[in-house]
Amino acid sequence: MPDLVCPECGGRLVYDPVTGYYSCTSCGLSATRAQLSVLRDRKRERASAERRSRREYLEWWTSSNKGK
Repeated sequence: MPDLVCPECGGRLVYDPVTGYYSCTSCGLSATRAQLSVLRDRKRERASAERRSRREYLEWWTSSNKGK
């Protein structure tokens, strides 16, 4: 795994070869490599949706205030 950063809190992930899980030293998140990938994908999707929502609102707001 290229980045050993927790997708929830940004803490350091440590791999346990016995269990096959990565554990965050900060928040305690414990997940497999596949689960971490899913969490990161969801976080990217949420961030993208939030940026899109902000952009749409800004476009709406600037277009509604042009005549003022």
